[in-house]
Amino acid sequence: MWRRFPKVISFDNAYNTNRFKLPLFQVTGQTCLGTVFNAAFGLIDNERFEGFQFLTNGVRTLLDRYSIQTHDVVITAFDDQMKKALGV
Repeated sequence: MWRRFPKVISFDNAYNTNRFKLPLFQVTGQTCLGTVFNAAFGLIDNERFEGFQFLTNGVRTLLDRYSIQTHDVVITAFDDQMKKALGV
């Protein structure tokens, strides 16, 4: 799905939604029909730059490994550390 619809990608954190009480980092995309799909996700134990950098490096590795086109639009929450790690 991500390879077919790479244009709009959203990065977000969901808090306390799992049994581990860890933030869930989610990467979602949007199809041409407006439906949302999960592209990647991970649990982090902190909300510092280093934690987000670890996850965004993993996302970049996926993009390279599977020849996925870089996104045109990035949507994020108002999390400064996440934005810094994403380079936006």
